[in-house]
Amino acid sequence: MCRPQTYLVYVRIKSISHELRSDKKSNFEIARKHGIPDEIALNKFINYHLNCSPSEVKSMPEDKLQEKVEIFGSKVR
Repeated sequence: MCRPQTYLVYVRIKSISHELRSDKKSNFEIARKHGIPDEIALNKFINYHLNCSPSEVKSMPEDKLQEKVEIFGSKVR
């Protein structure tokens, strides 16, 4: 069983990665929507959990991104 905070981070990562790839909002808008103060903090959050930058998430093939998210998600289960 995982901690609620860990699950919240997993849900945030999935949502943020989806929005980064949709390219409709700026990184700042995405950060603020998910309770992150600014794009610098968003960069640190993504880098810490997925070991890549938001721009890498945008350009990453879908299957590789899913793999990274699921690796993090395996810690949740």
